[in-house]
Amino acid sequence: MTALRIFTNHSNPSRPLRVNSRLDKYRITRRLGEGGFSIVFAATDTIEGRSVALKVPDDRYVSNEQTMEDIQREVR
Repeated sequence: MTALRIFTNHSNPSRPLRVNSRLDKYRITRRLGEGGFSIVFAATDTIEGRSVALKVPDDRYVSNEQTMEDIQREVR
């Protein structure tokens, strides 16, 4: 089973993700949608060379333990 890794931008919280920016091994290609909880981006896995969707939760939810359990359940 693949472990869920949450990447936060605490080193520079004012820098939002944008098209062509990178998040770890992923290059953001476009924004797919947004809800009250998260933003979904289309991205390319720069190592595997495949297209993926990244659901990035809003920072205010990442520190909530129940929300993190909900995210992990959704991934599974």
